[in-house]
Amino acid sequence: MVMLAWTISFVFALPQFFLFHLQVNGEKTICKDNFKSDKGSLVYVMFVFFFIYLIPVIILICCYVCISVTIWRNVIGLKEMKEKDFDDGGEKQEHRKPFIGKTKQTSLDIGSVRLENSRRHNAGRLISRAKTKTVKMAVVIVALYIICWSPQFVCQLWLSLDPENAPINSKF
Repeated sequence: MVMLAWTISFVFALPQFFLFHLQVNGEKTICKDNFKSDKGSLVYVMFVFFFIYLIPVIILICCYVCISVTIWRNVIGLKEMKEKDFDDGGEKQEHRKPFIGKTKQTSLDIGSVRLENSRRHNAGRLISRAKTKTVKMAVVIVALYIICWSPQFVCQLWLSLDPENAPINSKF
């Protein structure tokens, strides 16, 4: 699996070998593109923007939203079970596990209803803490990805779309 990931990465990086070259200007060595026109450079920058920045951001957001929704459903299911226990006056009931994907209904056979409710209460707190940590981690990962990559792509797009007014000078 690791070799497959490296092979795919190598294949996608291979065009860089043909699109860029090293240029020596006095003491400076820079990497320059081989595009014949500004349109070629713009197409390349837009392609990289969509496939390396925008699409991964959308995928990250969608995946973490799905994870967060699943965790929220799990906690809501656990809370409903606890409320049902207390509404029924603590009588021993047949319960189902909290929602985690698709689960079967099971019957918990514990001698004491009080012990059963106590275990559910502790599980609810653990799931609640895990939920909070997971949602925070998801937000941090997406935010850091956007914060770290945005300056690079904003400058590239600006330089390709409006080189005269871009805040950086690409001429060496």
